Amino acid sequence: MIERWDVAMDHIWATFTYSAEYTPASMKVAKSHMQNYIRRLNYQRKKRGLPNARYVYVTEQGDKG
Repeated sequence: MIERWDVAMDHIWATFTYSAEYTPASMKVAKSHMQNYIRRLNYQRKKRGLPNARYVYVTEQGDKG
């Protein structure tokens, strides 16, 4: 689920969260979800003639799950 999506010129800030029923079993699984998302994003960018996205991501697990 995208909780927040801000676009300013060519910069995007996005926050992704899991609902309780889809919380990954481990941080390793959460990391693979993010890497898969970046791969799909870059595939779509390439189809449109755009360069790969430059990104920084942080995966965290909160107290609630």
